[in-house]
Amino acid sequence: MGHQLPHLYYVYLLNSMIAENADTPERERLWYIVKQTNGTCEIVISAESPAAEVTWGPFQSQPEAIAKRVGLIRAGFCQPQ
Repeated sequence: MGHQLPHLYYVYLLNSMIAENADTPERERLWYIVKQTNGTCEIVISAESPAAEVTWGPFQSQPEAIAKRVGLIRAGFCQPQ
């Protein structure tokens, strides 16, 4: 148990640093899937819709966007990475 405490502390610090460095408040961040020129789909976070030809979203969370990307790969809309 003693070895987990330092690990959890570093995870907490990392999460705090990410939150502090984010220029957009959490409630305004949305996740999008953007189709790349090579056919793969990238998940991006943005306050606005990305300026790309083919996008899906917005999604309220990263897990929701990941699940959608998996579905797009299975349906043949995106190539796996």
